[in-house]
Formats: sequence, structure tokens, C-alpha cells
Amino acid sequence: MKTALQHFPLPNWNELEPALDFLRQQKLSDGELTVHNVYLVHAYRELKLKPSTRFVYLDVLTRVFRDHQSEIVDQLDRSGHQYILSSLLENGLTIEQCQTSIKDQPHQLPAEFPQEHLHEFPYQHPVVFRSGQYVIHQVTGTAAPLNPAFSPLAANVN
Repeated sequence: MKTALQHFPLPNWNELEPALDFLRQQKLSDGELTVHNVYLVHAYRELKLKPSTRFVYLDVLTRVFRDHQSEIVDQLDRSGHQYILSSLLENGLTIEQCQTSIKDQPHQLPAEFPQEHLHEFPYQHPVVFRSGQYVIHQVTGTAAPLNPAFSPLAANVN
């Protein structure tokens, strides 16, 4: 129903709902979820959770306030967040790339994922669930480094 009513195709509720169900099963408290991408901000309302930091539109704020990256990382690291919800599509992969999976490993990043970004937030944290473009990472360390590029996963076009 939500997908039929929306004017813009993000979020993809058909793909997002299984990710939200996974997060519901974790019985999270306020502050334990960080949403990485702007079109995922609805997850907080759907899960009845408060964000982990004041940086609600994290990907946008990372790009706009590049000089404040250390402050953003510090707030994330001190937030007590347990999980990160991100969108491969919003970060630059194509719809086709988002639909691929590694055989026998459906909850991993796609095989086409650019390896040079595996050390960046949020991808340096292990994937515990994936539904299409939506990835849930379990926090295991620092948020650094952030990538302030727009669509950081997109292939470079010269």
C-alpha cells in the first residue's frame, strides 16, 4: 500500500519491510539504530525509535559538513548504536547490482560491491541482514572513516 501511494520510488517498501522486521526482532531501544541514508529516515517512525544521534540525515550531513567529520564520528562512536541501516542504491549502486547476491550468502553485499569502500562507514561493519538494496550492519567498532562523496559507490565515469 505504501509503495502504491508514494510519488518517489524511495524507499522501496517491498524491500524495506523485511529489513524493518529483522530490526523489530532485535527489540531495539531508542538510540540503538543509526539510519545512514536520507530516504530511510522513515525507519525511525516505523520502528518507534529515536535516532542514535542528532545527525538524522547522516549521508547528507556527511557531505555538507565535511569539516565536521570528526564530530560526527565522535557522536556516532559514543551513541551506543548497535545497528546501522543503509541503502546500496542511495549510495550509488545500480538497481541491478542491488538485486544480485552471492550464492548461498543472501545477506552479504553484492559481488559487484566496490572493494575499495569496504573500510568505510557503514561497510566496515559486518552485514547481518540484507533485503535487496537495504543492508543492516552490526556495529563492531568506530564509525571512521566516513565517505563524504555523493553516491560514493557509483562507478567513476570519465
